[in-house]
Amino acid sequence: MELNRDYESYRRVFQAQSRVGVMSSSAHGSTIYLVESELDDEGERKVIACFSEQEDLTEWVGRSKREFRSAFQSRELVAITEENWVQALARPVASSWQEGHFLGQISEFRQNLKQTLFHKEATQGTPAIKKGARLLLRGLRSQGQKAKGERLIQESHLETQQNFVMEALSGWWLRILPSHFGLYVRVENEQNTQVLLTIKAGKVDQFYSPDLGAIHADRKAEFGTLVAALSEKTLMPIQGVRVTSEEWTQWMRSPNPWTLVSRSIRSGRTQLAPFRWFVALLIGTRAFLGL
Repeated sequence: MELNRDYESYRRVFQAQSRVGVMSSSAHGSTIYLVESELDDEGERKVIACFSEQEDLTEWVGRSKREFRSAFQSRELVAITEENWVQALARPVASSWQEGHFLGQISEFRQNLKQTLFHKEATQGTPAIKKGARLLLRGLRSQGQKAKGERLIQESHLETQQNFVMEALSGWWLRILPSHFGLYVRVENEQNTQVLLTIKAGKVDQFYSPDLGAIHADRKAEFGTLVAALSEKTLMPIQGVRVTSEEWTQWMRSPNPWTLVSRSIRSGRTQLAPFRWFVALLIGTRAFLGL
């Protein structure tokens, strides 16, 4: 059975490898994000939720923020009050989640959180923090004292690095590519990890691991005929990309992935199916411009 919006399949291809790359270089030194309660009767704030890449911090939920800061004094902490968090959640709830799938909802929530925490100054048009929004915290603080090095949280602290493929699909490529098409990525490893993205009206509409069981074995033998069969099955043009796990990992970690993609296609290590000159030209243009 196919799930039209299978976040796990999406994550395995577009997120898992990059997270491994981040953690291998940071060694649990990445930013910690936490939601904190209002002051209680004893003047303490409690940790309601906390998150950092590839770490399990659930044991800290319910403990005092003072203890949390003491334990992670060398880490960068971004703290958001419970009130602001609830306000950001209330925005999409009130609009019945305009985005119909999880990826869109994440993006929508991030924008709502920015609107909750920030506003634009009328005179200069620059971001300004709203009253009640928390500070970006660094290092150990004594209770009741203003911390050395404390500074206001910026909008950039709520940004996440987008996968290079998804970034391209959300940019000017959409002006050239069809309004409705699919991208089938197959990463060759022990599991042959795969995901099929469908783009409709300039947005990701579906993402899932396609069921290949109904496709005849002869058509699955060659990648090109497999992509053609998927295109017939879904009634839309599909661009297939087959890449080794090693190269895909390199692309995910590289600051200039499109240069590596272009080289790999030219050398024949990565296969485009069908091979479309305008797709190769788009990739080559991004590689040349260093985008």
